[in-house]
Amino acid sequence: MAIKIRLSLPNDVYEIRQVQRITWLNTYPNTEIGITVKDIHQKFEIDKTAEGQQKLKEKMKGYQDKNINRWVAEDKGHIVAFCIATKAKKHHRINAIYVLPDYQRKGLGKQLLNLAFAWLGDKKDIFLNAASYNQPAINFYHQQGFIETDTKIPLENLTKLPSGKYIPEVELVKKCS
Repeated sequence: MAIKIRLSLPNDVYEIRQVQRITWLNTYPNTEIGITVKDIHQKFEIDKTAEGQQKLKEKMKGYQDKNINRWVAEDKGHIVAFCIATKAKKHHRINAIYVLPDYQRKGLGKQLLNLAFAWLGDKKDIFLNAASYNQPAINFYHQQGFIETDTKIPLENLTKLPSGKYIPEVELVKKCS
């Protein structure tokens, strides 16, 4: 596998969105809390609308923000993973990290996180959120030095699906050294 990791470019937003959609379909349906495959499909239906296309164009404009950085992993010219990180005054954040199912457990997530860590530095805590029932991701974050916080994430900050259901999340932090 000849994976190339690089800084993301604005036109990557379309393929990034596809990686996100496929990964969500593989990860987020959960019968115990009632989140279905249909819920996830509906979440991404907006992409087919003028409003959804406008949102993707706005994401492209976001590449001008020097406090946000994005990396992608490519295989044969196609994006198979990505990571988005944000620098802020109080603390930093990993906004997203997604790896296509066929590329998981091959070290890509760790490589992407290490790039984010290098860019964010070690002077401020780094926070991220994960679906509370996504134990493989939580275990991965633990291996990378994150610990769960006691913070209860307010409902308005959770991902709301078109069905009205919310994806429950936990907050994790990697303390600065």
